[in-house]
Amino acid sequence: KNVPPSFSQATLVAAGDIMVHKTQYLQAYNSEEDSYDFSPSFQLIAPYLQSADLAVANLETTLAGRDKGYRAYPRFNSPDEIAFALQEAGFDLLATANNHSLDSGEGGLYRTLEVIEEAGLEAFGTARSQQERDDPLLLEANEITLAFLSYTYGTNGIPLPEGKDYIVNLIDEDLMARDIARTRQEGADLVVVYMHWGQEYQFEPSEEQRRLARF
Repeated sequence: KNVPPSFSQATLVAAGDIMVHKTQYLQAYNSEEDSYDFSPSFQLIAPYLQSADLAVANLETTLAGRDKGYRAYPRFNSPDEIAFALQEAGFDLLATANNHSLDSGEGGLYRTLEVIEEAGLEAFGTARSQQERDDPLLLEANEITLAFLSYTYGTNGIPLPEGKDYIVNLIDEDLMARDIARTRQEGADLVVVYMHWGQEYQFEPSEEQRRLARF
């Protein structure tokens, strides 16, 4: 007996880089409560995020804690409140592999992941252990299983800690091929890859980006 095919549909909203420059965290500061409120920055896009089944963006800063001092370019450290504002706006997960992943060192990278989790969000692209790096992030939306991977061209010259290559996913075709194959084996219907690449302020992809995209 022929069983008719069933169809599922889901909406994924994807945003680019979320950075917190000094002007942004200064305007978000509430002196009476000694805290930060970034929610106004996302009010206009929140309805679009909340109407999606999944919403994802790239968090291009670190959340290393107030005691490390908040700062912007060239090495970012932002208030924890940004993660909670993103969750409140409707984001579900954040890519964390980018050239600013190690701006606050190894400890800052670990704490960033902790704060993201505390805010109720998922993270992908950086890891605290080899096992965590190798365990693909799979999320389900309307019976569709999506895997999320992210990679960066580098970390602004800040070296990865010795013996801890797993800490930030760097663009490496062999690694990416293995990761994609692993997500398929784990049951992913679709694989979403966030690439942090290219030349800043260039509006057309380079030949290398085109080649990697085809790959």
